Amino acid sequence: MNANQTLLDERPQDSALILVLEWITATVLLLVLAVLAWMPVADFVPTSWRPLTLEVEIVGVVGLLIAALLLVSCLALLHTRTTPHPFPSPLAGRGTGVRGTW
Repeated sequence: MNANQTLLDERPQDSALILVLEWITATVLLLVLAVLAWMPVADFVPTSWRPLTLEVEIVGVVGLLIAALLLVSCLALLHTRTTPHPFPSPLAGRGTGVRGTW
């Protein structure tokens, strides 16, 4: 058994929360792609055919981009937290109880 197999065996299985978060993130990213595709098309569409005002579209695009950034960041953080850390913390075992020893 090599070291890679050991790490794979020690890795916990993905929880339901991570799977749901992955689906939500994928949906938001697809919505971002759809909005980015709509932007050049909206320039050629008459104003009377647009379902929302320009201000509402801008707020929606910014909200989707912020949501995508937060979801991808949280998902990446959760994926790094589920794998075991190969190196111990440099501060582990330093609790001597003596104050002032920096």
